[in-house]
Amino acid sequence: GENILPAFKNVVEYIEKAAKKEKKQKESGILNRAIKKADEEAARFCEIAGKKVILAEFKDLDKTLLYKVAAYLEKKADVVIVGSSKEGSAYFAVTSSNALANAQEIIKEAAKDIDGAGGGKPTFAQAGGKNPSGLKAALKAALKAVEKCLRKTERKG
Repeated sequence: GENILPAFKNVVEYIEKAAKKEKKQKESGILNRAIKKADEEAARFCEIAGKKVILAEFKDLDKTLLYKVAAYLEKKADVVIVGSSKEGSAYFAVTSSNALANAQEIIKEAAKDIDGAGGGKPTFAQAGGKNPSGLKAALKAALKAVEKCLRKTERKG
C-alpha cells in the first residue's frame, strides 16, 4: 500500500501541470485576440495637441491581461487609456510616455466612476473597481483629463 502514495502524488502533479498549461494556452489565446483588437484600436487613435492618444475598451479581460495590452499599446502612442470589465469588476489603465499627462492623477480622478481606487506612477497607472457599469464614464473622464493636461502642456510649449 505504500507504493500508491508516490504514484498518486505524481498523478496530482501531472494534472496540476496540465491544468496550468491549459490555463496558459487559454490566456495566450485571449491575449492574442486582445492584441489584435488593440491594433485595430491603435489605427483609430485620436490626436490631441499633436500627441497620439489611444482609447480602447475590451470585453472580459482580467486586469493582468489588460495591463499587458496597455504595455503593448504604450509603444504605439503618447498616451493610452484602456479599460475592461470582467465578473462584476472593472479595470483600467493609463500610460503616458514621458509623463506628458500624469497617469497617476488621471487614474485617481476617473476611478471614482467605477467605485474604485488606483495608483501608480506618472507614466503608468491602473485602477480597479466594483462598478463595471461606470467603465464608459471612467474612460471618458480619463480622456477628458488627458486632453486637459495635453492642452495645458501645448500652451506652455
